[in-house]
Amino acid sequence: MKRALYYCSRLIDRQLHHTAGGYDSLIKVNSIWLMYGCAKYKQGAVNSYRVAEKKLQRALRHCRDTYDLSNILLIYTNEEYDENNTDFQNLIVVLFTNQLSAEKKIEILRKQYHIEVTKKMEEDLNDMCNISMYHERVGLTKGIQVGELKALTTSVKRLLEHQLSIEEAFALLGIEKEMQTKICKQLTTAYIKEMKSNRS
Repeated sequence: MKRALYYCSRLIDRQLHHTAGGYDSLIKVNSIWLMYGCAKYKQGAVNSYRVAEKKLQRALRHCRDTYDLSNILLIYTNEEYDENNTDFQNLIVVLFTNQLSAEKKIEILRKQYHIEVTKKMEEDLNDMCNISMYHERVGLTKGIQVGELKALTTSVKRLLEHQLSIEEAFALLGIEKEMQTKICKQLTTAYIKEMKSNRS
């Protein structure tokens, strides 16, 4: 919860430094967190947190837009996919579990949820499968193989392309500090190679 509050605060702060309108230009930040591997009693819960006005003395009311600048949504995912369930929580399991292949997920989306899956969605599902697989490997900072480092770097790069900051990408993937340093080096090397290639 504190991490979610921290990242919302950072996103609000970033607006202030990149817009000319000052405090009046700040817009609301919505932050959605998928809570994997939570305790059984938490699974299926969805909690929302926002700033609310409480009048302690006199009936003075401010416009909500002036203070309600963040909304945090915590989704405590279920563990198992239910082939007979079509609610939102089960859809989250389908999308983010690593127990189902990308091909199986596409089949479920089409048949169980009647969703038209485009080529772009297929590519994104493949990426999410990679993210799910490596999310479970959090903490393995010793003996990391080159292939694993490359896959994690690819996942981070993909999230950066979707306008996330590198800190947000690391948080989403649950990447440890030591691995973050290695990934930053990989991204820097890749960027230098790309620049040289563009010049030639």
